[in-house]
Amino acid sequence: MRKQYVKWLTAELPDLVARNILSPDAADRLRDYYGGFGREGKRTIAAHAFAILAAILIGSGIILLLAHNWDEFSRPLRAVISFIPLLAAQGLAGWGLWRGKGSRGWKEGISIFWMLAIGSSLALISQTYHISSDPDTFTLSWMLLSIPIVYLVGSGTIIPLYLIGITIWAGMAQSSGGHPTFFWLLIALPLPRIWKISHKDTYRTAPVLLRAVFTICLIIGTGIILEKSLADYWIVIFSSLFAITYLTGRIWFADAPPRVFLQPLRAIGGTGILFLAFSASFRGPWKEIIRHNRPLLQPEIIPALILPAGVVALLLLCRSRFKSSGSLLGVMPLLALAATIMARATSERMIPINIVLFTAYIFILGLANLLHGIKERNIGLTNLGLVILCLLIVVRFFDSDLGFTVRGVAFIVTGIGFLLANFILLQKKATDRRK
Repeated sequence: MRKQYVKWLTAELPDLVARNILSPDAADRLRDYYGGFGREGKRTIAAHAFAILAAILIGSGIILLLAHNWDEFSRPLRAVISFIPLLAAQGLAGWGLWRGKGSRGWKEGISIFWMLAIGSSLALISQTYHISSDPDTFTLSWMLLSIPIVYLVGSGTIIPLYLIGITIWAGMAQSSGGHPTFFWLLIALPLPRIWKISHKDTYRTAPVLLRAVFTICLIIGTGIILEKSLADYWIVIFSSLFAITYLTGRIWFADAPPRVFLQPLRAIGGTGILFLAFSASFRGPWKEIIRHNRPLLQPEIIPALILPAGVVALLLLCRSRFKSSGSLLGVMPLLALAATIMARATSERMIPINIVLFTAYIFILGLANLLHGIKERNIGLTNLGLVILCLLIVVRFFDSDLGFTVRGVAFIVTGIGFLLANFILLQKKATDRRK
């Protein structure tokens, strides 16, 4: 919806509420859905931010005060003091729940304070009694003890912190020879709460950020777990993960407003696919894959086959639901799998073919976005297609032996293309408005 229409709707909402046509809750959801132009939405976000900041400052201040005088306390006193922040946080949370405090800012603030108190208590007790603990064990204990806060207080703010924490734990566990596979179980623990938040207000700021952080952490954690497979099939595995992310967003969030921020799965998936496609259009990655010289058929090939199969299933689902093949982005894992197998079977003879293959793939992606944007009169999509083509030209011409004259002409032609495409779209939109 255009900004002027959104502002008009926002100005009309108080009158609609006064006439009992809309409930106050419905009016708030409309404000948030169309961009949060209402003052009340901004005040709510500010209240949440100040509550979270206050909790972080208070928690950090208590830790610093204790640290300053820590050596002067006896061991039993240290043990008692170690639990004071934790007991204070639990007491405040219990008091608020008993009194029915429903302020979202209060819930988020006390949740952050409680989570910090758990970490400080664990660290202080370990230091007081000289309990040896690896960083990954400490991080895992801290995150697991923080999960109940999500469901007891109903907080959404600490979920991203938890997700980031277990992703860091997975990296530490992998480097120390632990069992990072448990990451998949750990990341599923807050899913019921994430689903509840998203189901209630799918396209508000909080659920959108939760989906974005969850997706990024899931991709990183899966990459950590599949580290042994990444040496030979990293392009296949990561392109599959990004394609699954994109297609999931396209299928299950098809009704999302046409704003990049409100479509995090598509944005993350599409950006990842483009980055990998550009990476695959260079010699370096393929030389590194061939250098390992390991057997083609090995256990590590299993995820490199299962994940593209999942992409194919989503492409078929996309075709059945939208009567279309989905997106060219979903083709990337299949190209990567074929190119990787051929490169490992034929050694360096396949590298130039792979470079041409992915260069052509990027060109088709850019051209398809450009033509679709012109057809749909979408300036953003048109410019995206032109940006992809321009980046391709920059990458290829700076990676080749062509002279400066040819490169200069190519850039001039691309710039003219930008101007012409935007001029044509603006003319079409002006014609539509006159009609």
